[in-house]
Amino acid sequence: MPRAAVLFRNLNQGQKRMPTTDQLRSSLEAGGASWVLTFQTNGTAVIDTTGDPRAVVASALARLAEEAGYADLAVVLDLASLRRAVEALPPPVTEAPEGMELYQDVLTFVVPADGLDLEVPWTSRHGDVVVHSVDSELGMVHATAFRRAGQISGNLTAELERPPARAAGVPAGSVPVGTVPVRATTRTRGTIERLLVKVDKVAPPAPEVSA
Repeated sequence: MPRAAVLFRNLNQGQKRMPTTDQLRSSLEAGGASWVLTFQTNGTAVIDTTGDPRAVVASALARLAEEAGYADLAVVLDLASLRRAVEALPPPVTEAPEGMELYQDVLTFVVPADGLDLEVPWTSRHGDVVVHSVDSELGMVHATAFRRAGQISGNLTAELERPPARAAGVPAGSVPVGTVPVRATTRTRGTIERLLVKVDKVAPPAPEVSA
């Protein structure tokens, strides 16, 4: 995994009590990344390293906790595997269920990657999220979010992280079943696709993996 995507959970750069983009970049560099691309302001990055990118990110998380008070997790993904998974996705949904508005295609990444036992297609209890596929090797959940007029859209991260106790009284199948509790972070499909395009434009040659 010489080149990896890093998706920080609940990180909005520059907001109050959040790391800045410079802090995010410098923490990854201090952890051993030889090249860092930060993308947008939602804690999305790509790194190169000749070692283990998970060790780089673990070091960065410790530094961000100390310097900026950020205490959450980051999902680390082999960029080549992420690219293959995204390229294999079907075209985005173009129609919404009756009474709903189409919001956007989303990709949610869970930790642990194999922590979901979810039959697809799956629809949330409010009908505002439809899951199309689950990649248990990458931990990637492909879904479409909808919203009712004047309301917020469905939130797949919240649905996947919902504690089992909160499912009491909810019809069977309306809450995802986890093999273990999961944590999740979501990006729009467009964000990930644009990230891959950006990498193609600006990245140096990928480093060799050290033995």
